[in-house]
Amino acid sequence: MICIDREQFQSRRSSILHVSCIEKSSFNSILKTLVDFIWKNDSADETTISVFHQEVPEENEKITKLKLVPFAKNILGGLGFKWKQILNDPTSGKRSTLFGLKRPSKISAP
Repeated sequence: MICIDREQFQSRRSSILHVSCIEKSSFNSILKTLVDFIWKNDSADETTISVFHQEVPEENEKITKLKLVPFAKNILGGLGFKWKQILNDPTSGKRSTLFGLKRPSKISAP
């Protein structure tokens, strides 16, 4: 699911809100296909995606910490997404990292 970020006034930004796949090995190709779809069908200058951190047990300890899953970070980095900011929600205690990808200069807007 994607939407247009209406809070941006200087440029058009699309946001990827949700991506699901059954097989973890398919995530890279699904995300690449989605980004290609955005570039072909929307004039967005940038697309963003937020990845929620997960509770990961610390080694040799009984506590857990919220961490970004390296699998997702590696796939996003491989597609050219860059880290933009970390968002903390004090109400829910959730943390996410926002990644952004600028439209490649070789792909013109529709």
